[in-house]
Amino acid sequence: MKKILYIEDLSYTGEVLQEQKTGFFSSVISIICLLAVFGIFWLIFGKKEEVIRTSGMVRPVENISFVKSFAAGTVKNIYFTSGQYVEKGDILLSIDDKVSEKERRNLEDLISKIEKKIKDARMCIESAEKDLMLVQPERAIAYKRMENYFSIKNNLEKTLETNSQLLEEEKALPNFSLASKKLEILSLNVEKNKSDLEQYKTSFFHSLLTEKETLELQKENLKISLFKVMENLKLFNIYATISGEIQEISSLNCGDNIFSGQEILKIVPASNDNLRVVLRLPSSQAGLIREDMKVRLKFPAFPYSEFGSLEGQIETILPDVLLGSKNFEYAVFVKLNGNSLSDKKGMPHFLKTGLDTEAFIITETGSILSFILKRLEVQ
Repeated sequence: MKKILYIEDLSYTGEVLQEQKTGFFSSVISIICLLAVFGIFWLIFGKKEEVIRTSGMVRPVENISFVKSFAAGTVKNIYFTSGQYVEKGDILLSIDDKVSEKERRNLEDLISKIEKKIKDARMCIESAEKDLMLVQPERAIAYKRMENYFSIKNNLEKTLETNSQLLEEEKALPNFSLASKKLEILSLNVEKNKSDLEQYKTSFFHSLLTEKETLELQKENLKISLFKVMENLKLFNIYATISGEIQEISSLNCGDNIFSGQEILKIVPASNDNLRVVLRLPSSQAGLIREDMKVRLKFPAFPYSEFGSLEGQIETILPDVLLGSKNFEYAVFVKLNGNSLSDKKGMPHFLKTGLDTEAFIITETGSILSFILKRLEVQ
């Protein structure tokens, strides 16, 4: 029979091991093995995102519009206040246009007078062609002109008729050959009268044509001048080029003088539906970036612990670095999947133009094991 051994009398010998219960050690070993299995499973099947971190700003999809004056003058009326929302096409400001308006009226009066002269010239031409007085007496200048024309023409015709009659009478006398010198003179007079008559008619007719062409040319030149004045008058009213909120650049009052090209205000698109994020990506990180990559965005104005993040996609990458950037940065435009962030109570908070953002561009998603091996540069 074996001797009874008490545990307090034993030292670290085989007997102690024999006396210890093995259940606790088995549990520890099982837990360690289970953790190892889970660890391997996590390394193989767990997912890890590789990201490039950068920063940017919320900007409107439609660019901010800077409104300038294209005409110099005195401010007549102001139709806006700073911070006011305006629709595209709303009038913002008008400039005194008295001088240009007077010039417009003068040009229109000149065109009207020239059109009357052109009509008179046409009626005179028609009268000369048909050899009839077609000009109405109420058109005093043209009527007097044609009256004078027909008077001179009739006198020339009467002179021709008289000399022709004398020539015929001289020819009818007996022995007319004895007066050949007189016949020659009479014949020359008749030819000269015919020439004078035709020359006068032709000269008068061509003068009418030349006058009409000159008047029509003057009319076209005046119309061009009027068009320029009309276009210039449009510049005296300044309209909103886009819809949005007004931010004053120059503080103006009625009566102030402004010059051509002066920036007056800018209009910021106010719609929360048309926002995007513009990232500034250093060229050293731009090699793996491409369009349609997912981007996770955090906003310092909305703490991540309460509002979380917003996702988006890379829409456009400008092909060249930004001019003036010291670190050679590319502009990356990100299309947002929403325009608001919700707090823990579910209340939405809308983004605003100008908010800073921290961006995480997801370049690759893979297993944790592959990520570790890549870091260790193991192929």
